[in-house]
Amino acid sequence: MERIARLPKGFVPALPKRCVGCSAPDPDRRVTLWTMSSSWWVVLLPIVMFFSKATRTTFPACRGCAWRIRFRRMASFAIMMALILVAVTVVFRWLPASPRILRRLVGVGACLVILLPWAAWEAWFPPAVSLTLQGGTVEYEFRDVEFAAEFRSLNRGELRE
Repeated sequence: MERIARLPKGFVPALPKRCVGCSAPDPDRRVTLWTMSSSWWVVLLPIVMFFSKATRTTFPACRGCAWRIRFRRMASFAIMMALILVAVTVVFRWLPASPRILRRLVGVGACLVILLPWAAWEAWFPPAVSLTLQGGTVEYEFRDVEFAAEFRSLNRGELRE
């Protein structure tokens, strides 16, 4: 089954009437997720992030799942940033007198190595829902295959493959 649905950026999707996290019927809360378009420019010049396009979607969620989804997104981002900071700090303390280009290359390599366990965790234990903005298309990826199938059927007329 397909866990991913692609819709136009400006389109407001129809959502199933059950929790995106646990599939409980008629949840009493909502959780809003947003994402920005990303590119290699953000890596090279982080200020570009503030001028990139953004989109947001509000999903139905029960009280416990809404909290878990928000906490997971914040914790995941914080862990990623902390790992990058650790890698850069270690490299710059261990190689203070090295040529600048060598320190940068080793720093990038250290970041990639230290982020591998985090990336594996994100792949093996995916979040309930994630959004990716690519040009004029928003990609919705769901952990629950049944929720994804219902989402796809509700928005069938606007799907982009």
